[in-house]
Amino acid sequence: MKGLFIKDAAYMMSSRTWVISVAMMALLAFQGPSFVLCYSAVLAVSMMQSTFNYDEFEGGMSFLMTLPVTRRAYVREKYAFAAVMCLIMTSSAAVISFIMQTVTGAPADQGEWPSGLISALLLSSVSLAVSMP
Repeated sequence: MKGLFIKDAAYMMSSRTWVISVAMMALLAFQGPSFVLCYSAVLAVSMMQSTFNYDEFEGGMSFLMTLPVTRRAYVREKYAFAAVMCLIMTSSAAVISFIMQTVTGAPADQGEWPSGLISALLLSSVSLAVSMP
């Protein structure tokens, strides 16, 4: 499972320019912390779904199943990696959103942060549950 985790992390690192450009677009369209948090959750889910395509590219899935990895361990790793990605993306978006709110001088609504964070994590959990096996 550690090898699959490293494989997915390497794939995510190879697509970091795409992630940075999409994150910059989200910051330019800053509409409050709830938007940025939910946007980062959707971005993490779409990136996670792209790892399935990467695994199936040029018969990679059949190669992965020849390794000492069961289908159950593969799915478990995908869920664990998705949880880690969602937490990383959402927490980094919260920090960046807080900085943007401070820099722009936007009025801080303290009730928006917890509700935005909870809704972002719920959105990503439901999206992952629907899209993953």
